[in-house]
Amino acid sequence: MMMRKISIIAAACATLSLGVLSTAAMAAELVPVKVAALRSIAASPIVIAKAKGYFEEAGLDVEIVNFKNTATMVAPLSAGQIDVAAGAPTLGFYNAKLNGLKMKLVADLGRNSSGHGFNAIVVRKDLYDDGKATSLADFKGLTVGSVSPNSPLDIQLDLGLKKEGMSLSDVELKVLSFPNMMAALATKNLDAAVLVEPFVARAGQNDLGVRIIGVDEISPDFNISGVIYGEAFMNDKPEEAAKYLEAYVRGVRFYLDAIKTDEGKDELFGIISEYARLKERSILDEIAFPGFNEDGYFNTDTIKLTMDWYTEKGMLKEKPKMTDMVDFSYLNKALDKIGRKGPRMDVQ
Repeated sequence: MMMRKISIIAAACATLSLGVLSTAAMAAELVPVKVAALRSIAASPIVIAKAKGYFEEAGLDVEIVNFKNTATMVAPLSAGQIDVAAGAPTLGFYNAKLNGLKMKLVADLGRNSSGHGFNAIVVRKDLYDDGKATSLADFKGLTVGSVSPNSPLDIQLDLGLKKEGMSLSDVELKVLSFPNMMAALATKNLDAAVLVEPFVARAGQNDLGVRIIGVDEISPDFNISGVIYGEAFMNDKPEEAAKYLEAYVRGVRFYLDAIKTDEGKDELFGIISEYARLKERSILDEIAFPGFNEDGYFNTDTIKLTMDWYTEKGMLKEKPKMTDMVDFSYLNKALDKIGRKGPRMDVQ
């Protein structure tokens, strides 16, 4: 009897050991991928894909590294210190391409599609209530908050002002972080601001500002950011580059389904609240959610528009070729596996 008990215990220990070894082996097989991202709602598909285990199912161990702005992502991405950047195609990106850096924009990461203007221009509430500034036509001479000089949001402000016969030169831009813009609206050191959600909704909730126009009304389907791959990731880990987008697009589709219902928003809040620094569930009933292409395709018209603007302003001496900047091959490989919702797209 004693020998039988010993045998049973030994067998149980062996099974447990094999389980531990199997788990350790599976963890060891995961390929590490470092992703640079901003703590933004637009990064939701990345956070979702990690939380739901989509990346692990694709054989990837994804680490999200937080950055304060997209401009600081270029150097570490070029050096191979990070593999993927969730950032905006800015002037720095275009100049990096002209200087021979091989990074590529591979997917959508938030767009201002119709009804999804998560970037918007807000005017201080007292100015709006007094009738002094109720539309962009009233912006001449106003002090406007800008998150970064010559950013895509500055471009949108300029395009909006042009429709009213003005330009950026007709306003005074003050560069501030989004939280500091909120404080400056409260102290009346700003007249207006170009904000991103959830700050647009919070400005309204706290009677600091009134949303007067969204970027979806100025430039419909304008992509404010995208998924950018570094050269080393594409060259050294091409299979993982496609697998990353398999998991990422699954995250996009989960997100797009979640924002349609209260139950979905409840689950979404549980996943992204800490990362996106959302304090209360109710904010998800107030914000304009970022739009996404359900297959992950980036809107290349955004690149044409921003390059034209930088060229017109004399900031970009030469326009890089679209095929040097955008590569949908990894995304198309991913979609061949997980299925498409719309037609295949290729870079022209």
